[in-house]
Amino acid sequence: KNTLIFITGGSNCMTERLYSDFFTVLKKDFEINKLNFYKNYDKQIQNIYEKNKNIIICGHSSGCVSAINIINNNPNYIDKLILLDPVKTPTFKKDNIDTLKKVLIVDAELSYKWNDKFPYVPFIPFLKINNKDLNMTQSKIKRILIKNYGHSDLIDNPWRDLMHNTRISKGNPDRNNNNIKKYYEKLNNIFLDFME
Repeated sequence: KNTLIFITGGSNCMTERLYSDFFTVLKKDFEINKLNFYKNYDKQIQNIYEKNKNIIICGHSSGCVSAINIINNNPNYIDKLILLDPVKTPTFKKDNIDTLKKVLIVDAELSYKWNDKFPYVPFIPFLKINNKDLNMTQSKIKRILIKNYGHSDLIDNPWRDLMHNTRISKGNPDRNNNNIKKYYEKLNNIFLDFME
């Protein structure tokens, strides 16, 4: 299996339990690791690398900045990066990450879509990480837009529906668990294609 190091939202301080539904789908094809927020990331990555040489680092939301910042300290261990709805935080460094073979950025359309009802502003209006923000050969970056899903559709209920129903982070109008699972399966297939 490919080894996926998953950096959660809140710059990796959010528990991985918030993503258990998503991870259940990914575990068919990926071994998933969550770095301990309170311990040295570099040592944890080296330990994971010793067990499985094929490591992908994946971040969600502001966890994408943590994922990018980790790359520079671990160029010998990580050569692929996946960013899900990347949010730029003050800790973002524009260091050279051209040691990477390739980068995949996946945007959930509703995270960036303006509304005609309050709140009008999308969840990620101005803090989006653009391709040119990444200091690397731009041809190595692939960006995909997934329509009709939102930023918080990636986390478990009740938080997923709470974010949608309060309109803080609009998600797919069909809140059925099977429909959300289809989103996870689509992401899983996109990840597998990226690995080839």
